[in-house]
Amino acid sequence: MQRGEIDAIFDEGASAWGNMALELGMTFLSLDETILQRLEAAGLRRGIMERKYFPKLAADVPTLDFSGWPIYTHRDTPDSLVTDFCAALEASKAQIPWAQDASLPLAQMVRDTPEGHLEVPLHPAAERYWRECGYLP
Repeated sequence: MQRGEIDAIFDEGASAWGNMALELGMTFLSLDETILQRLEAAGLRRGIMERKYFPKLAADVPTLDFSGWPIYTHRDTPDSLVTDFCAALEASKAQIPWAQDASLPLAQMVRDTPEGHLEVPLHPAAERYWRECGYLP
């Protein structure tokens, strides 16, 4: 991007590179309302690139929200494997790099929040584990 070798970026991590892109003269493309409604009907979520986070924007930009990348597993995956995986995430959350230089925010990531979407239900063993951790009601 800095060398001018690319014409477009398709990436969910705009918080890491968006302001640099704007400084270099790139723009965020908006999606019109009709397209947003069709994409929402297909299960995607609407998002906004907010001017308060990207001061070079003339106005907020309507777009899609790709925040949160869930870990999927088949419903028939053994409970013990899912529980071990969740326990490993919990035990390692302070060592897993995160954008805000903080521990991996599992309490937010295992619920349907603006920062992390859950379009599919949790595996029953994962739901039990996160509830026992106090992350779910």
